[in-house]
Amino acid sequence: MKDHSYVEKKELSMEMLEFQKNPIFFKELKNLIEDFKGKKREDLFELKFTDKLNSIIKHHTQLKAFDTLIGIKSKPEEDIVSLCILNNLNSLVEIKNLTFGFSYKTGYFTGDTKKLYNRLLVPPEWIIGDYFTSGELAAGILHEIGHLAFRVNFLARQIKTNIALLEVVKELRSGQPPSERVSIFRRAANEAELKNLNIAELAGIDDPEVITVIFTNSLLNDYRSELGSGEYDRTMEEYYADMYAVRCGAGTDLASIAVKMETRYGPSFTTNELVRIAGGLSIAASVAAAVVAPVVMPISILLSATWILGITATFFPSNSDYIYDDALTRITRIRQQLSSALQNKRLSKFEVEQLTAMLAELDSNIKSLKKDTNVFDDFLLKLFNKTAKRRLKAQEIQNEYEALAYNKLFEKSAVLRVI
Repeated sequence: MKDHSYVEKKELSMEMLEFQKNPIFFKELKNLIEDFKGKKREDLFELKFTDKLNSIIKHHTQLKAFDTLIGIKSKPEEDIVSLCILNNLNSLVEIKNLTFGFSYKTGYFTGDTKKLYNRLLVPPEWIIGDYFTSGELAAGILHEIGHLAFRVNFLARQIKTNIALLEVVKELRSGQPPSERVSIFRRAANEAELKNLNIAELAGIDDPEVITVIFTNSLLNDYRSELGSGEYDRTMEEYYADMYAVRCGAGTDLASIAVKMETRYGPSFTTNELVRIAGGLSIAASVAAAVVAPVVMPISILLSATWILGITATFFPSNSDYIYDDALTRITRIRQQLSSALQNKRLSKFEVEQLTAMLAELDSNIKSLKKDTNVFDDFLLKLFNKTAKRRLKAQEIQNEYEALAYNKLFEKSAVLRVI
């Protein structure tokens, strides 16, 4: 049994974030982008779109070193083509005393953020074109800032853990009484704000490398527990980025852009699709080969070889396959977060009506989407790849957990309160 008595209870769950109370940030981004819809590409530069966007972001995040790139005025061929955020966190990992951070309670970056340099890349066509609405692009921008929030918060906690580890190594001595060792580890856990550290397990360990692994695992498990699952952490950063945008009031527009992104770009031609297509054609060709062997047999052999290659690749799926959730899962999670907001008993009648209307819009999106599953693919993955099997099972458990945690009773009770 884990000893949690030494840690102050701190709620870090994404469901308890408070900075969504005022959606002004989202509205100002949306209004700015709307002003540039239908304009010419050169207008973005002449009317200083990036300066205005930077000003809004800096004001609502407290970031000081922030820049937006959309391409070069004189070279259309060098336009930015994807929405993403770049930062210099890799060069800051070795810092022992981090001078900035991010609070999931307030939604602000804190401390000396001048050292945190960020560049937001925005495709010009997404701004002036009509495929994405101003609200959808604003939601996408908030999602990217959410990535930065997650990385900064995680780095700050990682550095706290490292500092606590240094103190532990200095104070531990061979032959110390168990009570003294427990006191050292408890103090370190408090300093690092670790909730999942097993003091009883640590008390009998002398190897610094083993202690380091246990502390690091505790940090990761804290984040995993905030999502409710130990295995489903591969999409953790995307989840947090989505929730940042939702908490800034961009939930329905984030769901809308997720659907459009999947419709426009679709899933890449993955190993699973290769297995599905080649496998089906191979079976069909093999049947036909029994009738007209001289003509179809070479084709059957080729397709069978392709199928085998596909299965082999399925044995070793890349990590990139597990980074993103499909649009249906993302929108379901967005809906759950908006539903949880109805638990606030101080909501006015107008706020309840506004939230329920947003939920109805998300329900419409959910009905239009289908889960991208294939029995043939899943069978092969579960049969030949234990990692993929565990991941699929963990995702299934996670989705069931969330469905239980967020149910429509909250919504019904909220509506009844204001009637």
